[in-house]
Amino acid sequence: MTNLAVQTLPDVERELVALLRAQPELDALQDRIYTTFPAQQKGSPATVVVRRYGGEPVVSRPLVLDEATCQVDVYGGRKAEAADLVALVRALLVERTPWTVLGALRYVPDETFEPPRPRYILDVLVYLRPHGL
Repeated sequence: MTNLAVQTLPDVERELVALLRAQPELDALQDRIYTTFPAQQKGSPATVVVRRYGGEPVVSRPLVLDEATCQVDVYGGRKAEAADLVALVRALLVERTPWTVLGALRYVPDETFEPPRPRYILDVLVYLRPHGL
């Protein structure tokens, strides 16, 4: 039996979280950048959540390029804090990742909190090769 290496595409959520955590401008958020939303936190600290919700490989045989559609939720204690943080995240993605295309930006307070928590939602199209970002 021949042992064939299978080429896989990287997990875009983990890649983006690692990239954002590595940015010195986001040092204060190192432990608050996630791929899933954590249990509801006391208070309203700034938080970033990255999730893939769609996309497909541009070429599937072989797997050489993935086109992932992601959503980045940016929370803040106040609306102004969330707005400043999403502006920084957008700028970092544009400046430090030539393989992303920014999409829509929406202000959608998270009503699962009482009172609703300020949240901006940013759509991002990410292109990934098998070796990652």
